[in-house]
Amino acid sequence: LLSSLLVVVFILVGQIFKESLASSRPGTLAAGGLGSLVFVFTLTAISNMKMSNVGSTSTCGLTEVIGALFFGVITSASIHRVSATICILLSLGSL
Repeated sequence: LLSSLLVVVFILVGQIFKESLASSRPGTLAAGGLGSLVFVFTLTAISNMKMSNVGSTSTCGLTEVIGALFFGVITSASIHRVSATICILLSLGSL
């Protein structure tokens, strides 16, 4: 529940500060970092939901990782296109 709430907060922060993030190079990097945080917490929320429904031995597979990565990249791309690339790099680095 907390990770889902954090995903919503990170998306809202990115959209509220969209113009200031897209107008500078550090802002673009920060938007990519926000997208990477969206990826991490989306994957955490999916994993927690799966563990509570299936059992504590279940793990996230490649499908869940790709879905969470896609969600994070779309979130970053809504701010700036370069942020999507930064999001991919940071997200793959966090795996």
